[in-house]
Amino acid sequence: LDLAQTVQTQRAHQDPVELLDMGLLLEEVLLGLRGQIIDQQAQVEVEVAQAPGLYYSRANLRSVVHNLVSNALKFAHPARPLRLRLRTYLTPQGHPALEVADNGLGMNLQDPFNPVFQLFSRQHPAIEGTGVGLYLVQRIVRSNGGQVTVTSTLQEGTTFTIHWKNS
Repeated sequence: LDLAQTVQTQRAHQDPVELLDMGLLLEEVLLGLRGQIIDQQAQVEVEVAQAPGLYYSRANLRSVVHNLVSNALKFAHPARPLRLRLRTYLTPQGHPALEVADNGLGMNLQDPFNPVFQLFSRQHPAIEGTGVGLYLVQRIVRSNGGQVTVTSTLQEGTTFTIHWKNS
């Protein structure tokens, strides 16, 4: 799984940084999850025109996106088809950002005993998982000078936004 790769990459920290074509990278990750996307009849929208390239480690960014998209699929709302939007853009300061938004189960961000990015923290204990994915996402992004923010409404959906300082 991408999780093991991520941990190895985190240890090595020598994964080369290169100019990544965001459209291609996002499509690559979506292709890897194609079976689940088809099974759930998920509608996926990819929009990268505003920020089509990013200097970053390919393995790290693939792991981040894979974790966020697979979580969106895992926590889809059972009463409606999943709508997933992956969008890159530039902030008003000119920094690149990636947004992964879904209309899934959402999370209770008000619960102080369930911090989203804490290791082994789980938002929906009834759904299978380890509580490691979002912890690793945050760790990868932070180790590369970025920041992850999350907004969510229970039963409506969640949006993760990754902000990078470099271009």
